[in-house]
Amino acid sequence: MNTPNILFGFYLFLFCFAFAFSQESPHGNLTIACTDCHTTTSFSQLRIDARFDHTIQTNFSLNGQHKIVQCQSCHTSLVFSDEKGKAQQCISCHTDQHRGEVGKQCERCHNTKSWVVTDMLEKHQASRFPLLGVHRSVNCKQCHTNTEKNEFVGLPLDCAGCHRKDFDETIKPNHIAVGIKMACEECHQVTSQKWNSSTFQHLPFSFMKQAAHSNLTCEQCHNKKTSGTPTDCYGCHKTDFNNVQTPNHLAGQFSHQCATCHQPNTWIPSHFNHSITQFPLAGAHLAVQCQQCHSNGNYSSLPVDCYSCHQNDFGQTTNPNHATALFSHQCEACHSSLSWTPSNFNHANTNFPLTGSHLPVQCQQCHTNGNYTNISSDCWSCHENDFAQTTNPNHTTEQFSHQCETCHNTIAFQPSTFDHSVTQFPLTGTHTTTQCQQCHTNGNYTNLPTDCWSCHETDFTQTTNPNHVTAQFSHQCETCHQTAGWQPALFDHSLTQFPLTGAHQTTQCQQCHTNGNYTNLPTDCWSCHETDFTQTTNPNHVTAQFSHQCETCHQTAGWQPALFDHSLTQFPLTGAHQTTQCQQCHTNGNYTNLPTDCWSCHETDFTQTTNPNHVTAQFAHDCSPCHNTSVWQPSTFNHANTIFPLTGAHNATPCQQCHINGNYSTVPTDCWSCHESDYTTANDPPHSIQSFPHNCTQCHTTQTWDGASFNHSVTSFPLTGAHQTVGCQQCHINGNYTTVPTECYPCHTSDFTSAPQHSTKGYPHNCTTSQCHSTSSWSSTFNHTPEFPIGNGTKHRPGRWNVCGDCHQNANNFAIFTCTTSCHPQAQMNNEHDGVSGYQYQSNACYDCHPTGDNLKQMR
Repeated sequence: MNTPNILFGFYLFLFCFAFAFSQESPHGNLTIACTDCHTTTSFSQLRIDARFDHTIQTNFSLNGQHKIVQCQSCHTSLVFSDEKGKAQQCISCHTDQHRGEVGKQCERCHNTKSWVVTDMLEKHQASRFPLLGVHRSVNCKQCHTNTEKNEFVGLPLDCAGCHRKDFDETIKPNHIAVGIKMACEECHQVTSQKWNSSTFQHLPFSFMKQAAHSNLTCEQCHNKKTSGTPTDCYGCHKTDFNNVQTPNHLAGQFSHQCATCHQPNTWIPSHFNHSITQFPLAGAHLAVQCQQCHSNGNYSSLPVDCYSCHQNDFGQTTNPNHATALFSHQCEACHSSLSWTPSNFNHANTNFPLTGSHLPVQCQQCHTNGNYTNISSDCWSCHENDFAQTTNPNHTTEQFSHQCETCHNTIAFQPSTFDHSVTQFPLTGTHTTTQCQQCHTNGNYTNLPTDCWSCHETDFTQTTNPNHVTAQFSHQCETCHQTAGWQPALFDHSLTQFPLTGAHQTTQCQQCHTNGNYTNLPTDCWSCHETDFTQTTNPNHVTAQFSHQCETCHQTAGWQPALFDHSLTQFPLTGAHQTTQCQQCHTNGNYTNLPTDCWSCHETDFTQTTNPNHVTAQFAHDCSPCHNTSVWQPSTFNHANTIFPLTGAHNATPCQQCHINGNYSTVPTDCWSCHESDYTTANDPPHSIQSFPHNCTQCHTTQTWDGASFNHSVTSFPLTGAHQTVGCQQCHINGNYTTVPTECYPCHTSDFTSAPQHSTKGYPHNCTTSQCHSTSSWSSTFNHTPEFPIGNGTKHRPGRWNVCGDCHQNANNFAIFTCTTSCHPQAQMNNEHDGVSGYQYQSNACYDCHPTGDNLKQMR
């Protein structure tokens, strides 16, 4: 045995043990075992197979050039760890050539493979000043003049910031003199290759440059100024307005809205649109010169009615004489501007529209002696002579009405067309071909009767088949006869108490109306068919005490066979009962006291049934829950009416599989009672070991038993965002369903510790309540800018502070901050705020006056 080696190993063990419980390890906060790198032979000698994995054992993965750098290049001492995590940042090892102007995130432009930036143009497009137009081809040094000193920030973003000299020296137009704004992009485009060609568009403004205006130079309208230039015609053309004499715009009190008559494309001649006035031009007015109406330059008070201008024409007209006839001054009643002569007076608008033969009559033929005012509109007033001289028939003798239109019309005055349909006796049937004189004898047109009997009394009394007088028939002849065909008589029995139906329709009248009896015949069946009732033996109507209401079973359409309607009884026939012979149920002629329930007739079927045994199972005698008359076999029991409706796979399960040994009364309704073996044998996950509840419905359904669909929303940890797509086993490791934490940190500890700055800057473990992460998007969404900007260019930019904990010293509540520690000492603040009203040396007071962190004393 080698004693020195044993002693060295023992001392090495003690040395490592001492390191484990002390704060003086030569490697700093390094937690790996010493024997992973050192040998027991010599502490200064490293193991040949030592392989330190930077990716797994540290927070700094080696990439790019870092992979080939010697360890001693970075680890210049035996201390391998950085307590504050600064070694993870490039500036910890590499001097910031930009002196903090572009931030500490070197990886935005550089990478570990090559420090040289090869895609600066693309990176520029993601900045606040994307390169467009000629800017893309400009040498970087032309704008970034201090690139030798690696200075890239502080340049202006607006055009005037770099091109102010161009703005000041431009004389066409003189930008300064005419007051052009420094918003260069309103006239120029950064994408244009020629800056000198202005692209200013008048369109977005109130004055659209068009027609003759398009050839004007800017200076012609914009007299040394860009604001205040009028946009209406009159504003620039007031002199033209005042000097115009044909017509005189001032005298005519023309509107200053020049566009009413003129347009920029064609200023002369004017294009006044009369259609927008109270007097649109039409017909002959279209060719009239303006001055002809607007005499003496009057454009404001001209009348719009015809008579005012055409009064002389009205007074001088003699055919007909308008003044004498007292014609209306509404000239448009007869005339139109399209055609003044001849007049087109429309009689349709009067009390006497012209129709028929009146249309070709000359006006003077009716309007004699120029009378246009009090002419009667009835026929008799003009045709009285025609009325008095008519003798066939004699209108005067017969005292015909003076309402000529009753028989005559303007289309054809002869022959007359008297419409009997408007009288109390419309002509129908043979009356339509009867000559008027045949009824109107001796010229009688006033007091003729309208009933049949008055004219046909002789026909009534002489009729013997049947004898109308003896049978005391009504004088209402139309009851049996009609004008279309008097013979044969067509008495309508449907109007009586006994409408004829079925076989009665073909029965001769005399067969029922014996001995000419038409007055007191009975209307019930039994009165005529009593013999048929008493002689019937199949079934025996008398013995069975059938009702005398024969229509209960018989009908006139077909007396045999009888068609008793069971639907009117307490036992309507359905299904197989509809084809069952009556005698099969009504045995021994029993039609009075048969039962109506199934069991009374089918007791034998009930007791002999063994599959299942109805008696043993104590089934109810109410057969209808399982059977129906349409399909007795197989039974169709509806489980939906029980406390256990069948769903999913249960629908296809045979009854006997659940109702074992004919048990239909005490079968359980919960899942576990039948599926206990499934519960205990389930291993993925193990239900018994995890003490899952026996309420299977929380995860399973009868529709899909496999692939449980547990609803996490009913637990204290509802699944949201990315958690919804995570497999159950990923969280419930080793079948653990009871003690899984519900906070982010216990499951995401490695994410927290490997994330930049989380551990070193004292971030809270409340990942979601700190407003940084959510299950929908794990990428941090915290933005310091809206409330208190701490980015580049502010007084609180990085460099003034190292970690979040410098200001947020309460790691569990980042809403608490402090300004009054090492950053802003009280003595200094008291001195700077000397004389400031309400000053307090308190962090919230600092924020109230300096909400953006600037030095201005402004209230929020």
